[in-house]
Amino acid sequence: MSFSSKFPATTWLWKRLTSRPARLLYLGILLIVGVPGIALRVEAALFARRILKVTSVLSSLRIGVTPKDEVLSPASTRIL
Repeated sequence: MSFSSKFPATTWLWKRLTSRPARLLYLGILLIVGVPGIALRVEAALFARRILKVTSVLSSLRIGVTPKDEVLSPASTRIL
C-alpha cells in the first residue's frame, strides 16, 4: 500500500503546502520580514562605525591641554 492510500488527507495537505501559490506566499513573507531586517542591520552597523569614529576623536582630546581652536576646527567635524 502506498502512503497516499493510507493517508489521503496528509497527501492532500502536502500538495497544498507545496503548490506554486503557496511557495510564492512563503517567498513574499520571507521578503517582507527579511528585507527590513537586513536594512536595519546595515543601518546599525553604519551607526556603530560612526560612533567609533566620534569616540576615537573625542578620546584624543585632553582637558586643559587641547587648544580650543583645534577642538572647533572644521577637520574635527568631518567625521560627523
